[in-house]
Amino acid sequence: MPHSLNSEELYQKYLDLQLRVTRFSSIEQELINTRDQLDHELVMHKRLLEFNAEALKLNSEKEFIHLVAESVIDVCESQIAYASFINESTAERFMVVEGLRKKDESDAIEEIESFMAKNAIQKGVEIVHSDGKSANEIIKSCMYSSIIRINAHVSIVIATAISKEKSPLYPIINDRSKILFSLFIQQVESILSNIIIAQENREQMSTIADAQIELKKLSLIATKTKSGVIIADAKGRIEWVNNSFEQTTGFKLNEVIGRKPKEFLQSDLTSQEDKDLMTNALAAKESVQLTVLNKSKSGNHYYNQLTITPVFDEQGTLINFIALQKDITAEENYKKELIQINSRFELITNGTNIGMWEWDCVTNKTVWNSVLHELYGFEPSEDFDHYKEWFDSIHSDDVAKMNENMGILASGKQKAVEQNYRIIRKRFKNDIRYVKSLSQGIWDEGNNLIRIVGSSIDVTEEKEYETTLIEKNSELEKINNQLDQFIYSISHDLRSPLLSIKGLMTLIETSVDETESKLYHNLIGKSVGRLDNTILEILNYGRNSRVEIHQDEFNLVDMSKQLFEDLVFIAEEGIELKVFAEGSPVIFSDKIRIETLLKNLISNAIKYRKRNTNDALVHVKIKNEGERFIVEVIDNGEGISEQNQQRVFEMFYRASSSSHGTGLGLAMCHEIVKKLKGEIKLTSELGVGTALTLILPNNPPNA
Repeated sequence: MPHSLNSEELYQKYLDLQLRVTRFSSIEQELINTRDQLDHELVMHKRLLEFNAEALKLNSEKEFIHLVAESVIDVCESQIAYASFINESTAERFMVVEGLRKKDESDAIEEIESFMAKNAIQKGVEIVHSDGKSANEIIKSCMYSSIIRINAHVSIVIATAISKEKSPLYPIINDRSKILFSLFIQQVESILSNIIIAQENREQMSTIADAQIELKKLSLIATKTKSGVIIADAKGRIEWVNNSFEQTTGFKLNEVIGRKPKEFLQSDLTSQEDKDLMTNALAAKESVQLTVLNKSKSGNHYYNQLTITPVFDEQGTLINFIALQKDITAEENYKKELIQINSRFELITNGTNIGMWEWDCVTNKTVWNSVLHELYGFEPSEDFDHYKEWFDSIHSDDVAKMNENMGILASGKQKAVEQNYRIIRKRFKNDIRYVKSLSQGIWDEGNNLIRIVGSSIDVTEEKEYETTLIEKNSELEKINNQLDQFIYSISHDLRSPLLSIKGLMTLIETSVDETESKLYHNLIGKSVGRLDNTILEILNYGRNSRVEIHQDEFNLVDMSKQLFEDLVFIAEEGIELKVFAEGSPVIFSDKIRIETLLKNLISNAIKYRKRNTNDALVHVKIKNEGERFIVEVIDNGEGISEQNQQRVFEMFYRASSSSHGTGLGLAMCHEIVKKLKGEIKLTSELGVGTALTLILPNNPPNA
C-alpha cells in the first residue's frame, strides 16, 4: 500500500509545482521576447536588403544619396535623416534632409552639424543625446558617422536623429541601433564605391569610343587630304606619307621610309635663312611654319607651304614629327604676276593721287598702295592691321552707312558700291578728311565673294570748297533778303522823317508866329534824330560783320549801370534797375560788341515797359562760369506774343505796335552773338514781361 501524504507534504509539493509553473512562464516570456526581437531584427535586415536591391539599380550619385536619406529612417526606425555629399574634383556639393517640417529644417541641420563638430570622431559611429538645457533645441538624440572617404575626391557624412517633439513615438537610439546603423554605413560605402567606379568606367569607355571615332576621322583626313602628310620619328626619319605627298613629290612610300625629307626634297635654290629656321626649330623641338622651294623626283621645282609640329607623349618625351605640306606654286606665281601688275598700276595711281586697296576674303589680308598709306597717315613699310585701322578711323556718324553698303556688296545685290564718308586721322591731331570711295566685288565660279578691290580719293578740299560755296550762297541769299528789307526801310524809315522835315519846313515858311516856328523846329529835330538813329543802327549792323573781334577786360556790372543811366531818360515814368552778379563781374570779351548788346537789350526793356505805373523794373543777372558767362536782361513790360517771338531776330521786324524803332536792334544782337560764337535766347509772355539770355565765351588771356 503506497505511503499516503499528509497535508504538509501535499502543500509542499503544491508549492514546488507552483514555483515550476512560474519559472516556466518566465522562460516562456523570454522566449517570446527573443522571438519578437528576432522578428524585428529580421524586418530591419529585410529593409536593409531592400535598400541594397534598390541602390544597385541606380547610376546617379544624387539619386543614391536621396535613397540613403529615405532608407536610413526605415532601417534605424528613426525620425530624421541627414546625408551630405562632396565631390572635390567636380566641386559638386549637396545635402539631403528627410523627416522635418520646412520651418524646423535649417535649425535642426545646424544642431546636427553642431553635434558632429563638438564630438568629432576619426572612424565609426557616434551617438549623442541632448542635455535638455536649452528650451529651443529641436533634436533630442542623434547618431552619425565619421567622414566616409569613398576615394581621394568623394566623401559623405550620414546622420539620423529624433526630435524632442516626436521622441515618445520612436524607440531610443542605443547600441543596438548603432549596430544596424554601422551595417547600413558599410553597405552605403560599398554601393557608392561601385556607382563611382561604374561611372568612371562608362566615362573611360566613352572617351575610348570618342578617341576611336576621332582616330578614324584623322586617318581619313590624313589619307584623303590634298595636303601632303609626313609622319617622322623623333630623329626626323620618315615613317609614313600619304597619297598627296606621293603625287606632289613623285616619291613612293617605300622609297622614302627611313630617310629625312631634306635629303631628297630640298632644292639648291632654297635660301640658307629658311634652312637654318627649319634646322633650329627641329633641334629645339618646336613647331615651325614657312614656305620653301622644293624639288620633285622629276627635278621640277615647286613652292611648298610647310608646317612641322612635334608630338610628345604623356611624359613629355618627343616621339614624332608631323609635317603638312602644300604645293602653292600656282599661288606664288600669281603673287609674282600680281606684284608686277601692282607695280605698274602703282605708278599710274601715284600720278593721279588715287589710293588703291584690295581685301582677300579667303586669307583676310588687306593690301594698300602708298597713296592710301599717306592718306591714313602710315608709312608703307609700317606693319599694322590695315582693315582694323581703316575701320577704326571711320567717323562714328558714318559707320552704320558703311556697314550697310559693305553688306550690300557682300550679299551680291550690287557688284560695286560708291560711297562718301569721313575719316579721323588720329596721327594728325584727329584731323578729319573726306573720302570718296568705289568698292568692286570679285566672285568665283561658285558665286562666292573672294576679293574686294577699291579706290579712295581724298576730296577734303573739294568738300570744304563745296561747304564754303554753300555757306557763301546762303550768305548771299541772306544779304539779298536784307537788301530787300533795307530798300523797304530806306523807302519808309528814312523817307518818312525826310517827308516830315519837308512838310515842317513849308509850315515854317508860311508861319509868322514865333511859338509855332519853335514847335516846328523841335519836330524837325526829332525827325532828324530818328533819321540819324536809323543810319547809325544800319552802320553798326554792317560794322559787326567786317570788324575783327578784340578781347578786352571790363566790368559787366559797371557797364550795365552806366548804360541804364544813359538810357533811363527815355522813360517818362519811374523805372528801377537791379543788377545781380554771381562770380566775378570782370570778363574778357569784345567790349564794344558787348556794350552794343546790353544797350539794345536794356533800351528795349525801358521802351516797352509797363505804361502809367511806378513799378516798372529791369533786372540784369550776370553769372561768370569761367569758360563762359551768362547775362539775363529781364523786364516786367508789355511782353511779346507767341506768334511774334519766332521773328524778333529778323532784320527790320517790329514785334510791338508801340515800337518807334527801326527793327534792327534784336537782329543786330543776333548777328553780334553769332560773331562771338555764343547763343541768345528769348522767353516772353504777353502782358507779363520778357527775358533775353546771352551765353557767351569768356576768353581770359591765360586760359
